[in-house]
Amino acid sequence: MRMKPQSKQEAAAETAAPGPVGTVFGGWQVNESFGVQVTAEEGERFASASSSAENAEYEAIDVLAKQENGPEKNYACLALEFKTDPAETNYAVVTVSETTQGTASMKGVRILDPSDVHASGSAGSEKEKGWSVLPAFERASLATSPEVARIAREALADFKGEAYQPVALRGTQSGSGTNYRILTRCDQKNGSGTVLYVTTVYIDSKDTIQVTENVPLDLLYYVSE
Repeated sequence: MRMKPQSKQEAAAETAAPGPVGTVFGGWQVNESFGVQVTAEEGERFASASSSAENAEYEAIDVLAKQENGPEKNYACLALEFKTDPAETNYAVVTVSETTQGTASMKGVRILDPSDVHASGSAGSEKEKGWSVLPAFERASLATSPEVARIAREALADFKGEAYQPVALRGTQSGSGTNYRILTRCDQKNGSGTVLYVTTVYIDSKDTIQVTENVPLDLLYYVSE
């Protein structure tokens, strides 16, 4: 199930289409359609680190943040987790550590349950631990389908005066309309850096789009120190 690492140019040729959904959390279904947006180097590092994982396989989708930790570098990677017993598909944040010799290992995994937002009390709180979110302008927006990209673009166009980029559709929830829970990046215009947000967008039966929740992701909850 593991794919070979792709360059951004190769990944850009793949269009992620809305499609299969996986594990259900409180009425939220995990999206399984995604586009790879890691570089070849990032993909090789992740594949090496995750090769020793037991009872699951992991597909790297994006590198969300990095941390200089003395002689080591840590990376917070967004991934899809494929479990076999029981069969599940989940989004997860996988923390990968790399030594100065280039040896990569997996430090920990934390599931991104779409029904549990885990908001941070303040935007950018991960900086206190030396983590820096990779800027949106450095990352291609490939992990969302054209439809999800359209929804995010219309909902977040100049939202609160900031520019948001969709990273991945975490899950959907259907009722009288549809809720989309989207992981987004925002390069703060005040120059304070890039922040990850959990953005919930609602579309009613008349295709009216509105943001119902937009909160900073508590990245420190998901990374392994």
